[in-house]
Amino acid sequence: MPKKPKLSDIPGVGPAMEEKLRDAGIKSVLSLSKMDPKKLSEKVEGVGQSSAKNFISEAKKLVPKEKAESKKKAEEKPKKKKAEPKAEKPKAKAKKDEEKRKPEKPKEKAAPKKKAAKKKKVKAEVPLRVQKTDQRLLRISQLKKKRNPKFRHEQAHRWIRISDSWRKVRGIDSPTRAKRKGRVALVSPGYRTPKDVRGLHPSLFVEVRVHRASDLESLDPEVHAIRIASTVGFRKRQEIIAAADAKLLRVLNPGRGEEVAEEDLFTDLDLEVVVKLSTQKRLAASVMKCGQSRVWMDPEFEDEISLAITRDDIRRLVDEGAIQKKPIRGVSRGRARYQLSQKRKGQRTGPGRKKGKSTSKLSNKERWMMKIRPMRKELRKLRDAGKITPRVYRELYLKAKGNAFRNTAHLRTYISERRLSK
Repeated sequence: MPKKPKLSDIPGVGPAMEEKLRDAGIKSVLSLSKMDPKKLSEKVEGVGQSSAKNFISEAKKLVPKEKAESKKKAEEKPKKKKAEPKAEKPKAKAKKDEEKRKPEKPKEKAAPKKKAAKKKKVKAEVPLRVQKTDQRLLRISQLKKKRNPKFRHEQAHRWIRISDSWRKVRGIDSPTRAKRKGRVALVSPGYRTPKDVRGLHPSLFVEVRVHRASDLESLDPEVHAIRIASTVGFRKRQEIIAAADAKLLRVLNPGRGEEVAEEDLFTDLDLEVVVKLSTQKRLAASVMKCGQSRVWMDPEFEDEISLAITRDDIRRLVDEGAIQKKPIRGVSRGRARYQLSQKRKGQRTGPGRKKGKSTSKLSNKERWMMKIRPMRKELRKLRDAGKITPRVYRELYLKAKGNAFRNTAHLRTYISERRLSK
């Protein structure tokens, strides 16, 4: 019998890669051939989409061979000999000839079957408030709210007497006001959500503050929801609620109505029991040798995972693929690749931006040294060559010391104009 193909038979899969594939729940060549390249690259550490495609294609090549061999074996089995038909009696033959000679009755054409009408899918009606709201802006708003920091009082972490609620920083020398590193985030307009979806109720109704029943006249029940102002009294509140019910408007703060019995409080609610799997996550992290944030648990196996209380139970679930290790998120090289592509085009090759004073790159002393040394060298050269006298050399040396010349070229023009050289 031919051997069953192993993961190590695939080119490019060594012992380390085989171990990674097994950790990800892929234990056979058949299971690897059925994988999606994108999911494989996400599950297995250090495997890109291109290498995942190669592995899957090689696995597919190995799988059909196994099936083809089983088919060939089935064909090779000796076929059973069909029983030879017995010789019919002459009487039976005569009867058949008579039946053939009889005129055949014309067959009635079957009535064409009517095609069953396809059931049309009934599209769910989209509420008007949802149609009027820009879904893209809504997604941006939700993302910004999620990313926004928690705005706390500057000293809330230090003193118990100070509440967490945000207060404007007013100190002249406050490092928080100067936006230095390691300080709490300051409230600023940049954290705002898009204007068109700002202030919307989570149900996407436009919230309207109401003081009297006449304020409800111009409101649309499909778009608006009302909130009764806090200064409105009990009698007027009842009038507003009655008017809102007549117009089918939703009231966001109707107040206390009739008392409900404690038994009937949760009759209309389908409460789901939330299972805590913190212990299982901790055990899985120690078994798989990774952080708890990298442990992924399949929600379909939630009941089985909740019953796992030992490390052996966790290992079994890891082998089954109910618990898996998420791949490490590395530092993105997208920005570096973009810069490299720009440089290949000849861009981004300039000196860049220079900030600070003129002396920030070179100090005053270094700049003076770079200026005076070439001039003194030129003077020594002229003196040693005998083109200027020692007296002229001394005069020009002192002038250079007093910053009379800009550079060596200026020094040479000064000597030629005054005819100081021999």
